[in-house]
Amino acid sequence: MTVILALIAGLNFGQKAPPLKCSNVQGGLKLCAESSSLVVSPGKNVVLKYVLKNTTNKPVTIKSGTLESLYAINVTNSRGEQVDSFNQTLGKNASESRASMEEYVRSLPINSGPAEVSIGAGKELNLEFNLSQYYNLSKPDTYQISIGRKVNDNRGRQVILLPGAVTVRVTS
Repeated sequence: MTVILALIAGLNFGQKAPPLKCSNVQGGLKLCAESSSLVVSPGKNVVLKYVLKNTTNKPVTIKSGTLESLYAINVTNSRGEQVDSFNQTLGKNASESRASMEEYVRSLPINSGPAEVSIGAGKELNLEFNLSQYYNLSKPDTYQISIGRKVNDNRGRQVILLPGAVTVRVTS
């Protein structure tokens, strides 16, 4: 009985899900953020979910790789200040001789996954990004996070699918 009530409680009878924030279509693809805002407690992971949609009637092949190599990411705090990723901070420290270059190179990801992924005609690829692995978002503040996927348009030029910023509030 409890399981059935939990399932019913999770349904929104007569209510539509809020529309996803989506980028324009480029190269047959569009990137959609599953939410426009998120509230987390300090020390909890900041996980953002996206959907990469193939809007064509044929499969689209995309490059596979790391978050930092295939996505344009911008994180700012409530004062509009840029929040550097852990790798950006370590790279700056290495260039200023506050950390060794070897330490910086060791921190860079090794991409051992498949080089390409195919998204079927009209299909979607669900994406989940744990930004806490890349950025220090543990301090109470309100962050604006933009994640855009780098793809090639129909003419082979690199463009960025950018669905708009997600507001993340880390509570105190």
